[in-house]
Amino acid sequence: MTSAPFPDPETIAAKLSVLGDQEQSYIKLLLENPKQDDMLIGGLHRHLDNASRAPFLNSLKLENLGKWIGDVAPASLYRVPQRPDGFRRP
Repeated sequence: MTSAPFPDPETIAAKLSVLGDQEQSYIKLLLENPKQDDMLIGGLHRHLDNASRAPFLNSLKLENLGKWIGDVAPASLYRVPQRPDGFRRP
């Protein structure tokens, strides 16, 4: 059995831009694997970049996406990186 390759940020951005039931299931599956966190964050950045360049910024759609991701994201995505001096950012 071979494992499927990690999706690239462009694929993730496309899924986030639609975010129907199938896309939500796909993203939830990605969220279960911490090894894919970097690609997921990259896809989110790509989606936000694409949305900011659109002629019409749909802020309600972005707000709903943010709420949905906040509700389903695992704790690993909420980790706060430490600064070298040991002081934690707020």
